[in-house]
Amino acid sequence: MQRWLLVAVIAGLHLLAFAIGIVLRRRRRRRQRLQADEARAIAAHADAARARAARPR
Repeated sequence: MQRWLLVAVIAGLHLLAFAIGIVLRRRRRRRQRLQADEARAIAAHADAARARAARPR
């Protein structure tokens, strides 16, 4: 009886750790995507500024 309880507790902890790992990985991926979008926006702004500067007056 005790051994089954121990097995159940260990299995539960593994499932919990697995779920936490999935959530953390998903959150990190979303943050990387936001940083990529931000970098793209900054690059687009820099390109626009460069084009404005290069335009003959």
